Amino acid sequence: MRSFLLLPFLLAFSLSGQAAELIDNRREYNACLDLARQDPSTAYEHAVGWQGLGGGEAALHCQAVALMYLGKNDEAAYRLERLAETTKLPPHRRAEMLAQAAQAQLMLNNLERANANQTVAIGLDPRNPDLFIDRSVTLFAAGDFAGAVKDLDQAILLAPKRAEAFALRAATKRFQDQIDAALKDAEEAVKLSQGHYPEALLERGILRRLKGDKQGARSDWVALLNENPDGDTADAARRNLELMDVKGADR
Repeated sequence: MRSFLLLPFLLAFSLSGQAAELIDNRREYNACLDLARQDPSTAYEHAVGWQGLGGGEAALHCQAVALMYLGKNDEAAYRLERLAETTKLPPHRRAEMLAQAAQAQLMLNNLERANANQTVAIGLDPRNPDLFIDRSVTLFAAGDFAGAVKDLDQAILLAPKRAEAFALRAATKRFQDQIDAALKDAEEAVKLSQGHYPEALLERGILRRLKGDKQGARSDWVALLNENPDGDTADAARRNLELMDVKGADR
């Protein structure tokens, strides 16, 4: 990750025209967004300072992203949506803002608002596979599995080596009872990630279990836990192992 660039300037200079002239706003923008994901409290404070040095809309964007990572989703969504409507930044940045607003809305379970934001974002940046992946998650949450698959088809067309898209499509097809097609996607996700994407191993294990391959399922879930023992995906693997070991369990 890029290191945060504003702090050295603030340490070396007062909030003066001299400091403002030295800041590379493009680099600052990217660095601030990176820091918002790692340390949102610090990123927010620095973005406020950067705004005072002429950071403008980029600084406002970073503030909103930091608020989202601080769990203040209502405020973050409002700021991001408003900024996306008024900004003079390029279309791909507007799309990014709307995608982030959608993420905040999704956390609030506002699925329709999230979908609306993502649809506008795709219109602004239609070659970005991440936007289609994001909307597929919203559609999946809304129970629109066919719509989710359609978006994942497009994401894979744009980025055919994205293990995430194949793993998500596998899970979505499983919910449509398309087990063989889902397993094929899960196999591809594991292959593309070389076994290092835990969600792919989890999904392939579930599908192997549904196909009656208990040994293969166990192998996937144990491999997942050996490499990624913490987090929600690991917890799901443990639950599946426990259920499989219970006599008469369906899954």
